[in-house]
Amino acid sequence: MSSPKAKPLPVAALKWLELRLGVGVAAPLTGQDRRAFAVFIHALDLYQISDDEGRTGAILAMRGAIGAMQTKTRWIARESIPHVMNWADRSRIWPLVCPLPGTTGFETDHPRPMLVPRQEAIDEFMNDGLDASVEHSEACLVYSRRHGAYGTCSCGARS
Repeated sequence: MSSPKAKPLPVAALKWLELRLGVGVAAPLTGQDRRAFAVFIHALDLYQISDDEGRTGAILAMRGAIGAMQTKTRWIARESIPHVMNWADRSRIWPLVCPLPGTTGFETDHPRPMLVPRQEAIDEFMNDGLDASVEHSEACLVYSRRHGAYGTCSCGARS
């Protein structure tokens, strides 16, 4: 007797997300979004088994796939990373794919640099994905690098 055929990785990832986050999680995905999501998942799979050159190519493919998705659906790709890899990989991989929070990582998404990050923005940034052991000054520097902000924060961190 043969074993049941495994679902393609992108289909399995969407099913996993539905089990985790609820039915209808993929409802906002258009046909283009679904195809871009499939590219993202396959590139993520490639990333985990590749050497340095292969990983660079996989990151570029993931960036392209994210760029082809609607802005409002990109989080679905981010949340699918643990299905293909591990939970800890989500916070490690996503900044490589989308260096600027909330964007595709393409320069046109963030056309001009900010001067100095506002305290509220730093606090929000610290609460959104940074380890609790990270000092405020370190968060300022990471935030500044990701956002192209230059100057000195009230905590004394220079970027």
